[in-house]
Amino acid sequence: MITGAGRGIGFAFARALAAAGAHVVINDLDSAIAETACQTIRDAGGKASPAVFDVTDFDNLDAIVDTIVADLGRLDILMNNAGILIRAPIEDHAMPDFNRVININLNAVYAMARACARPMRAQGRGRIINTGSVMSISSRPGVISYVAAKHGGHGAHPWPCCGTRPRQYHRECYRAGVYPDRDEPSCSRTPFEKWLPTARLWRDGPSQRNSPAPQCSLRPTLRALSRGSCSWLTAA
Repeated sequence: MITGAGRGIGFAFARALAAAGAHVVINDLDSAIAETACQTIRDAGGKASPAVFDVTDFDNLDAIVDTIVADLGRLDILMNNAGILIRAPIEDHAMPDFNRVININLNAVYAMARACARPMRAQGRGRIINTGSVMSISSRPGVISYVAAKHGGHGAHPWPCCGTRPRQYHRECYRAGVYPDRDEPSCSRTPFEKWLPTARLWRDGPSQRNSPAPQCSLRPTLRALSRGSCSWLTAA
């Protein structure tokens, strides 16, 4: 299951998993977008089902996941990909907007991991992949809530090139055969980053790329993290 997978990076990852043989559950708030994404995968010979729900519907996530597991028989992979970004200078960034970004980009990641870890523990294996951001270890003006949320996710689940030991998500899950990982993309050419000029130089973060990465360049990462042979990884 991939949250926020109706388009953008999430959809690119959904297509990659479907091409590898997975039955992909595509979550989106918009039923038409979710169904269109599923039909695109089916037309290519893959298997996909829509799951229309709000990842911040915390009181009902357990029941939603239970229904998905009952329909498909098991849940092997969760990719926490849903997210939003609200741009505003700090003096104009209202608390409701700040809290909305934190709720979707940080709190919902925990809530979905918690809900999906239950059936994964019961079946003895599973993979939880959290989409981070280059903003997890960097910053730029006008996106303070996004940076705060991604730093929070990084604190609970860092990536190994930072020289840190595996943290809380791994410690909570690995003994049951559930292995959390973290993907940290830089700018990718999606509707989420449609404001970014193609030729813009990325100079305020570690990637130093000359243009946004195409979505297809991220697919091998997800395929690798989803395999049991990568269970020795604790973050990526």
